[in-house]
Amino acid sequence: MIKSNVTNPVAIELKPLHKTSGKRVKLEDVYDSMKKEFEKTGTNQIVKYLKAIDGTDYVVLTNLDEVYLFC
Repeated sequence: MIKSNVTNPVAIELKPLHKTSGKRVKLEDVYDSMKKEFEKTGTNQIVKYLKAIDGTDYVVLTNLDEVYLFC
């Protein structure tokens, strides 16, 4: 969570760039998994961030190579 003298903090979710097997993890696959979870249950990790942390308007999902921004 980045929160430094601002009214709208930004949550950052850092995902691994590689699996322990050495295979690269595409952030699109992580996003698709979260999207399916939302369609099935009505919630996911991003929704939880937006609801749980008061004043959070943005969530950044990144693996330090690719970035998704949720508002």
